[in-house]
Amino acid sequence: MSAAPDPRDAADDLSFLVGMRLYSVVFVLDHVQLMFDGSRDVPSTLTCYVWPTVETQRAVARHGDVGYADTLASLIPNAVVAASATSGAGIRIEWESAAVVLNPTPDDLVGPEIAMLRDPGSNWWAWRPGEDVFSHLG
Repeated sequence: MSAAPDPRDAADDLSFLVGMRLYSVVFVLDHVQLMFDGSRDVPSTLTCYVWPTVETQRAVARHGDVGYADTLASLIPNAVVAASATSGAGIRIEWESAAVVLNPTPDDLVGPEIAMLRDPGSNWWAWRPGEDVFSHLG
């Protein structure tokens, strides 16, 4: 497992997630949390305040679609093979069989933050419209 990123680089380097297994998908009233096994004491947690899409070889699942929760949960306990945050493309976390993509449109925004991430070193990052990866939503 690689070391946690420098906080200044988190907006475009999520490679520390590579090799971590998704072990929990938590649906909360108005958002979802993806938990990765980065550390026994402090898991890496991506909290998505905008519903991500799930791209599989067969289809793209969106919140509200029949089977969305099952598609997302089916990624447990697979390991991440790639992770990135790219301006204009958003946050993308890939497994062998699927990818979770967080790249909202202006109509999808519901609050001041799009997502938050905590890494195994207990560093925190927040992505907001108009900043960094989501500068196009400003």
